[in-house]
Amino acid sequence: LNLRAGLLRQYSRLMESTPHTLTLMCVGETGVGKSSLISNLFTVPVVKTPPARTEKIVHHQLQIDGDGVPLTLNFIDTPGYGDEMEIALTFKKIVDDLDRMSEEEFQREDRTNRKPQSVFRSYGVDAVLYFIAPHRFKGIDIKFLKNIQGRVNIIPILAKADTMTSDELIAFRSEVTTKLAE
Repeated sequence: LNLRAGLLRQYSRLMESTPHTLTLMCVGETGVGKSSLISNLFTVPVVKTPPARTEKIVHHQLQIDGDGVPLTLNFIDTPGYGDEMEIALTFKKIVDDLDRMSEEEFQREDRTNRKPQSVFRSYGVDAVLYFIAPHRFKGIDIKFLKNIQGRVNIIPILAKADTMTSDELIAFRSEVTTKLAE
């Protein structure tokens, strides 16, 4: 019993003294609330200026104190697809950025003389938050998700779900689940 309590105290001290890193990439159509969700979820503004349309992949770093545990949030804001005439070009930029960061992580881990890093430090993308526009789960969504599947964890988000009735939300969630399972 004392061993367990001692290990928990030790782990708790380690968490409080060691910064954690979380890297999230947000992908979805223009105007579905990618930046707004991060700002509201972590109660910090992502950008200091009024929100504008994201025109290129932008890496933000936010320092957050989560109940005494220091957290560095690396938030990757991507352009909403549909901003460019060629959706495939937008998706290619996102996939290329994911692949670049994965390659950098692999190179860092593969070094013979790598610098000791925190146990909680990650240089790749921990998860892609994929925003699905309300009432519009399209073939391009499925194609993109299948393209990044296996590269990164994917968390599908039904964007602006508060604009749907309960019945619409249940039906839409069922449609998305069915199509993702195919």
